[in-house]
Amino acid sequence: MRVEIDRKELKAALAGLARVVPRRVTLPVLNTVLIRADAAGVKLHGTDLEESISYHATGATVEAEGAACVPFKALSDVAKALRAATVTIEAGDTDGEGGIVVTLCGVPHYGISAAEYPALDSPAIETKPAGVDVCGIYRRLLPFASTDETRYAIRGVYLDPRGPVPCMVATDGRRLSVIDAPGLALDGPCIVPRSKFLERTKLGESRIGADERSVCIESGPWRYVARLVDAIYPNWRLVVPDPSANLVGVEFEAAGVDGFNEAAALLPNNPRCKNPVVLRCAGDVVTIGAGEITRDLDGVRATARFGGVGVDRGYFSEALSAGFRAWRIRDERSPLLADDGRGGRHVLMPMRVN
Repeated sequence: MRVEIDRKELKAALAGLARVVPRRVTLPVLNTVLIRADAAGVKLHGTDLEESISYHATGATVEAEGAACVPFKALSDVAKALRAATVTIEAGDTDGEGGIVVTLCGVPHYGISAAEYPALDSPAIETKPAGVDVCGIYRRLLPFASTDETRYAIRGVYLDPRGPVPCMVATDGRRLSVIDAPGLALDGPCIVPRSKFLERTKLGESRIGADERSVCIESGPWRYVARLVDAIYPNWRLVVPDPSANLVGVEFEAAGVDGFNEAAALLPNNPRCKNPVVLRCAGDVVTIGAGEITRDLDGVRATARFGGVGVDRGYFSEALSAGFRAWRIRDERSPLLADDGRGGRHVLMPMRVN
């Protein structure tokens, strides 16, 4: 195998692959990039056995077809240090024990035969135009998904094509976000796992497909395949309050968001539960309080008076920062409902403060 790849494109490809190629492994081949060159072009692959990423290098020239596993660090070091516009990668024959000599711009490195690379998951998944910005919605929802490894069912983002409007959902058990995804091209619901690649890589228009085990997302030169979370997602619809019910509306302007964040940082913590603050409207002013201390919030309007509702100050602040500024409140024991005006809803469970 002998190929030439544009150095800038190689750096971009490695930046994405780094989000799935593990650094510390017991299986050395996982710390490599599989480079495959054929009549279709040059593709770079990375995997950790749970997620697999492929990048189709358009700025590459195939001089001799073949495949080889190249150490990720060696590729990365060359792409960063080299001043030339292209990187030449050449691989010889295997030594009969799985080893192979890979030459990067004339410098030999120890590689691994492509035959040792794990089989890529579900290469035959059929994808269709997603119909919606799946990756953008995923990034918006992921902060609200659980990070608790013991609660694997809610550690990812739930894609639910059922109902009048398909949607995507994330929850950690104390809060839940739902964003409408009309036109979502899936036959059934699935849980897409937490992924650094999907979280940190900005992808454009995409295609999506899934089978019983895996989900596949294609966008531009990228193809992402991951094993689905094998669990039953909670019935999230049961906790979303009816927006048509007689709820008190609370609207936060930009000044109100800043005021809440400032007051939340200055108010004292409860010794038994450090994060709760109380929102109330006893007159024409919405206040935030903790213990015996209260502060007025400018830039916040309420449609009616309401008693004290305890909320986690950190969760409420994150929801405001995510654009959920139109809130609906029933009473101090019922979930709070917010809307971002872009097809997103946010549910926050109240806190007991006494």
